[in-house]
Amino acid sequence: MERVTRYLSRRSSRRTTSDASREALAFYQRRVALFGLVGAGLSSAFLVFGLVENWRSALAYIREANFQFHLAGAATAAAMWLLCRRGRRSLGFVKTVETVGFGASCLAYEAMAWSIPLIGRPDLLVLFVLSLVVFGRAVYVPSSPLRTLLLGLMVGLPLAVGTYVRLLRIEPAL
Repeated sequence: MERVTRYLSRRSSRRTTSDASREALAFYQRRVALFGLVGAGLSSAFLVFGLVENWRSALAYIREANFQFHLAGAATAAAMWLLCRRGRRSLGFVKTVETVGFGASCLAYEAMAWSIPLIGRPDLLVLFVLSLVVFGRAVYVPSSPLRTLLLGLMVGLPLAVGTYVRLLRIEPAL
């Protein structure tokens, strides 16, 4: 974020630093909103795919825990978009929306995976989903590498622990 502010403040000698800061904040807010929109769109597309795949028993599918958690992840991403798409927000507000939305959507996807039977390898499924979400955030939302690493660890460590705990319950084959 600081690099964006410095760049924008150097772009034109006629602009003041406060103009550049406002422009940098607006850019950051738009990128967080775009990240939420893309995340909600992709997640919703997979929800629709699941409904089409289970069209004969769509009502039963909607009641399943994995659908509910998937819907929660998509709704969280949509909330990020709705909260940041318009108006002028403070830096603290946008960072809070980004951090809470990112963490909550990733945890919802992890909960979705743990409601899938082990035969379906939910650990690999959620690893794929989290990779896409973390990669998408790194592409769309400007931040320091350290912040990206910390957010990635925040959502990645529960995956490793959850996988370990869940796989402990399996009886070893003789």
